Amino acid sequence: MRANTEASDAHCTIMKRAESDARAQLLGKKNKSHCAIKTSAHYIAYETLKEIHAHQTQEKAGRARENTAKEAQKAEEEAVCKAQIWEETTTRIFTGVSPLDLFFLA
Repeated sequence: MRANTEASDAHCTIMKRAESDARAQLLGKKNKSHCAIKTSAHYIAYETLKEIHAHQTQEKAGRARENTAKEAQKAEEEAVCKAQIWEETTTRIFTGVSPLDLFFLA
């Protein structure tokens, strides 16, 4: 009888360990399937939201156009300024007499 009891206790212990291992595997799989995923997608359901989104994209495109126009104008003005400086430095004649000397001579 004692051998029977020991055998059933051993079987029960083995089955409890197998059950705990199976539970641990299931918990591990459950936790992996519930990960948070961040996306950048937007879902727009209502027409007003669609209109707001379209308006915002139009404003953004308008600001981008204005910025590129400003940058082009700045680049053009800078090129004109550099051309003027180059023109002045290449056509300037240095006589060695300062304007103050001319003032005092007169």
